[in-house]
Amino acid sequence: MKNIHSILLLCLFLSFSWVLSAQETIQVEAKSTRKKVGSKNTYSAWRTYETQTVNLLPGFKPQPEDFTRYGFLKNLKGKKTGFFHTEKINGRWWIVDPDGHAGFSLMINNVEKGLSPTNEKAFKRKFKDDSDWMKQTMAFFREIGFNGTGCWSDDDAIRAYNKSAKYPFAYSRCLYWMRQYAKEKGVAYHNVTKKNPNKCIFVFDPEFEKYCMERAKELVQYADDPNLLGYFTDNELPILKVNMDGYLNFPKSDPGRQAVDKYLKEKGIEREDITDEHRLEFAGIVAEKYYSIVSKALRTYDKNHMFLGTRLNSGTKHIKGVIEACGRHADILSVNYYGSWDLTKKHYEDWAKYADIPFQITEFYTKGEDTGMPNISGSGWIVKTQKDRGYAYQHFCLSMLKAPNCVGWHWFKYQDNDPEAVKDPSNVDANKGMVDNNYNPYTDLSDLMKQLNLNYPALLRYYNRY
Repeated sequence: MKNIHSILLLCLFLSFSWVLSAQETIQVEAKSTRKKVGSKNTYSAWRTYETQTVNLLPGFKPQPEDFTRYGFLKNLKGKKTGFFHTEKINGRWWIVDPDGHAGFSLMINNVEKGLSPTNEKAFKRKFKDDSDWMKQTMAFFREIGFNGTGCWSDDDAIRAYNKSAKYPFAYSRCLYWMRQYAKEKGVAYHNVTKKNPNKCIFVFDPEFEKYCMERAKELVQYADDPNLLGYFTDNELPILKVNMDGYLNFPKSDPGRQAVDKYLKEKGIEREDITDEHRLEFAGIVAEKYYSIVSKALRTYDKNHMFLGTRLNSGTKHIKGVIEACGRHADILSVNYYGSWDLTKKHYEDWAKYADIPFQITEFYTKGEDTGMPNISGSGWIVKTQKDRGYAYQHFCLSMLKAPNCVGWHWFKYQDNDPEAVKDPSNVDANKGMVDNNYNPYTDLSDLMKQLNLNYPALLRYYNRY
């Protein structure tokens, strides 16, 4: 009898344990971007992904934080410098706000007014003027736990808001120095086009360094602004292993070609002996040249603000030499991250191994099928509903919180694409926003964002990362 009783108890225990473990995740249907056919993305078949959410973390108790005016942690102090900077405190990286409080930078990209007729009509219905729009928008962001704005935002409107705001909002600027330099040369570095089939950047041109120094003079107007998080000097630079072959296609008089010829001579190898190892090593040389030039220009005219890197993407974010070069010159490694349901542990461990600086994810998002939008453009995942977008947000952010070198993330983006306002072929027809084209929030998404954002310090403690 005792044996039977023991067996029954064991079965009940195992059954209960199974139920607990089964509840640690939910299942979310999603499909991922594959490759482009013409100008449009194709997608995988629908697949079910195990998804972690805040409510189902075993033993986790929500503990919303009492945040500072910048949305940072009142009880965790770093150095008070009057400007944002990074510090490693008790073994993990943090951003420290101008008042000396440590925390995470949680930002939204593209905080700007929509330009389509639909956007403009909705704006007039909902807001008195630009000031009212900014006031309401910032209140919404703060309520759901965001504390700053990322690339392609209306920095002038944000700076005007901050002048009298009780709770100022951090902002960051993208300078596009290489893109603008390439444009002046008559090529586009970011696409494989007839003008630039080699997909190279012109970092070896002597004129590029002079160009950056001249452009950096424009930063003096921001140098004393405590609310500026820092600068991205470019976005998604094509620093790849194919660069070496690209430079070799240029005439021998081209500075990039000369840099490759010099490298080959020093290595004692002929063109036909080039291996992928050489190509990757040379990508690191390209990155070192670029980061050394732009960081020197930045710090010549603005010594107060952080250099946030260049928002690495695709294969570039995994090239050892590129990460090492960024680590020598930037304050934060910024990465646009797509194609994975969560942040891969090996990736952030490699970033920590190659660069003694923290990282932030500066683009990620999902698109919902329940808006009726085609969702053809863009690289993000597609899920069924806005609630699924919120679950995907929580799952991805939880994977970032496990990384001791993570200091925040930037959601892409504030407002949905409106096909009536085409200005970027990658942003045409997709549900990427936190608000729709009538400025109405997707509350199922924002409620789940809020639950995670307000609890991120408690979640760090849960994962023994703080």
